[in-house]
Amino acid sequence: MINSSEINIPQIYDSPELAKKFFIENGYHIERNHFDKLFCKQIINSVTSNQNYKNNIYSPLMMPHRENEIILKAMKNEKLVRYMDLFIGDNINKVCGLQSEFFFGSPGTRGFSMHQDSFYTEPSIPSAFGSAWIPMVDIDEDMGNLVIYSKSHLKGKLPVRKLSLEKDPNQDPNANNEETDINKNDFEQIMIREKLGSIIFIHGDLIHSSKKNNTNKFRFVLLLTYIRSNCEFRPGNNAKRKLINLS
Repeated sequence: MINSSEINIPQIYDSPELAKKFFIENGYHIERNHFDKLFCKQIINSVTSNQNYKNNIYSPLMMPHRENEIILKAMKNEKLVRYMDLFIGDNINKVCGLQSEFFFGSPGTRGFSMHQDSFYTEPSIPSAFGSAWIPMVDIDEDMGNLVIYSKSHLKGKLPVRKLSLEKDPNQDPNANNEETDINKNDFEQIMIREKLGSIIFIHGDLIHSSKKNNTNKFRFVLLLTYIRSNCEFRPGNNAKRKLINLS
C-alpha cells in the first residue's frame, strides 16, 4: 500500500490540464493545502459546540450545510467549485452542490467498507458526479485513513455484496451494510496521509474505503459532494438530496 504523501501529483494551480489528466486516468486527485489551519479550526469549533458532541455522541452529521454557515461557505468556496468544475463539468451545465457530511472519526471508530459513492446517489451521468474529502486535521498513520483503489472507476458501476456487521454508533449507518464485490488486490491501493485543508477529489465510481481509527486522536473530516445540473440522481429517503446553488 502506498502513502499518498509519497506520490507526486500535479497541482491545479501549476497545470489544470495535467491535474485533470491525472484525475481521469486514476479516478482521484489531491490538491494540497487548500484550506488554511484557521478555517479548518473554525469548522471544527462549529461542530464540536453542539450538545451531542458534548455528550460524547460522535455519529456523523448528515447535511450540516443546511444549518452551518461555515460548512456552506466551504461548499461554495470559489476555488473548490472551480476545481470540481474542472473534473466533472462540461462547459455548458453548471456544477451544483448535492450533499455534505461531517465525520468526527473518534478514537476506535470503525472504517467504511469498500464502496462507490455512485452506489448511493445513482447519477445518470457517471462522470458528472464527484466528492471532495477534506481532512480538518493532519491525517497520520492508523488514524482511520481513507484508502483509494486507483483506476477502479474505469470498471464502471460494480456489484455489491451484503454484510452482516453490527453498526458502529460513531460511523455512518450505511458504512457496513454492503461492500463492492471485487478483489481489492486487482488495484493499486493508496492510503491517504495528508495535511489538514487538503482536498481529495473522488470520482463517483472510484472504489474507496477507510480504516479503523486506532489512535487517541479525532479524525475530523468534511465530505462535500457535487453534481452537474443536467445529471439526475437519487434523493434518498434520509439524505433528501437536492441541488444546491453555489453562486
